[in-house]
Amino acid sequence: MSLIGRSRELDRILSVIRGPKDSALKVVGRRGMGKSALLSEIPRLSDARTVFLTASASESDWPLSGLTALLTGIDDPVLNRFADELLRDSTGAMDVPTVSTLLLNGLHQRSSSRTVIVIDDADQLDPSSQAVIGYLARRLTGTDMALFMGVREETAESPYASLPALQLTPLNYNDTVRMLEAIPARQTSTAAVHAVAAATQGNPLAAVELFTLLLERAADGKYALPVPLPGKGSFEAEFAATVGGLSPAARQVLDLLSLSCRSDIATLERTYDQLWGGIEELLANGMVSRSGPHLRIQDQLLRGYVYAAMTPATRTAGHRAMAEAAEPADPYAHRWHLSFTALERQTPFGLLRFAVDLIRNGEVPFAVEYIERALTINPWEAETAARLTTVAELLLNRGEFVYAKRYLDWAQRVTRNPALILRLTGLAFEIQFIQGGTVRPSMVLRLVKEFGQHDPAFANRLLVAGALYYADRWELADATSLLRYAEEFTDHASPDCLALAENARQLIEVISGKPEQISRRPDGGNETVATLLVQG
Repeated sequence: MSLIGRSRELDRILSVIRGPKDSALKVVGRRGMGKSALLSEIPRLSDARTVFLTASASESDWPLSGLTALLTGIDDPVLNRFADELLRDSTGAMDVPTVSTLLLNGLHQRSSSRTVIVIDDADQLDPSSQAVIGYLARRLTGTDMALFMGVREETAESPYASLPALQLTPLNYNDTVRMLEAIPARQTSTAAVHAVAAATQGNPLAAVELFTLLLERAADGKYALPVPLPGKGSFEAEFAATVGGLSPAARQVLDLLSLSCRSDIATLERTYDQLWGGIEELLANGMVSRSGPHLRIQDQLLRGYVYAAMTPATRTAGHRAMAEAAEPADPYAHRWHLSFTALERQTPFGLLRFAVDLIRNGEVPFAVEYIERALTINPWEAETAARLTTVAELLLNRGEFVYAKRYLDWAQRVTRNPALILRLTGLAFEIQFIQGGTVRPSMVLRLVKEFGQHDPAFANRLLVAGALYYADRWELADATSLLRYAEEFTDHASPDCLALAENARQLIEVISGKPEQISRRPDGGNETVATLLVQG
């Protein structure tokens, strides 16, 4: 697993290896946070001899089994004699206090060079070994040894309780994206990367497993993101234990909530008559959150697990019941649940139409599920491309460049309509303009010359946006050529585009050093901002 985003943690480990202040450090983090990956990096951080032990849960009932395995790995002459005595002890005289004292004396007698001990899953060792190692870890000063242990959680009664701790926190969103982008893949999707980063909440193992699963789906030709995202892999046992402890009412509510990104409480009340007992239990244990009249499952991987645990017949029955309950008051939910029970040709287009409304209302994650569901049902129809173009424009206007680019690319693969080709390619150029990418002006001109007559107003907008982009980069000849060609579409330009064209023209004149050509305000009042900047 990648260590992107863990530079602070690596520095802390290195300070223990090199410095005299601390001789032991426990690395604490729940499943999947990267404890094993971080500990496995230790041999590469130092030239000191490193002994690595991974605890075996199958030996946790054998007293001192973990300690004897560790001593065997250290392979020191002084400690080997002690290990032999420990193995020959058949009377039980070597209890924990005795072993701890004798082993500490042996550590001070050894004459070997600096040694680094790494124990992964140290909380899975047998209790006797944990007690001895905890005792020694607090007394390693002067032994020329450094000890690192990986544990799931800190508890007051643990033998390691008082040791210095390095708490592994979730990765931030950007580091999760960087980690996933570093994974070699034949074919990947930026949108899939961001969807995984949002769903896994900074857990590296969960992110890698989910992303790998999506790559496998794409390799099988399933390009739409699954809804909900699957909760498979290393966390299934934890999810099963969490769900297994719920009451029947809470489990029924959780099943219904897994069917949608969010659910209206009134719709749920019409579907299940024992709703509130289940809701209160789910809210109390943090599995569900409430926002106004809506409920949603907090952990999207848990949602995926609950959804997959239901039989297909149970899921269909749940969708049908929710669709019937939502019909009077919640057309969004009605259309959503109906898409799983009664497929019609207009179903995906209805989902896309509602997605447009959701984006306008700022509910982008909710809208994305509607879009991906529509693409799952009907991905390659021409009308899908037209509606995706509208969706992409709205997402672009909201700054959601990742999903805007995804749906632009999808629509481009589907459509043969020249007006849509102009609009889609132009929007893709505009995204690159905004993000500071490299777009050759010849590409913009070629697109407009070939397809501009099919949508003159958009052609004018694209040329003006390109002129501003190149003027801002001080590529004045390119900016001027685009602005000059935009004049051919002036009759179709909106007032906003005409104003932008004037701004681009003034910017070109300012940068080229011709302030005398900059116009005054029409009312003869104050000078333009560009003029003031030049004079300043």
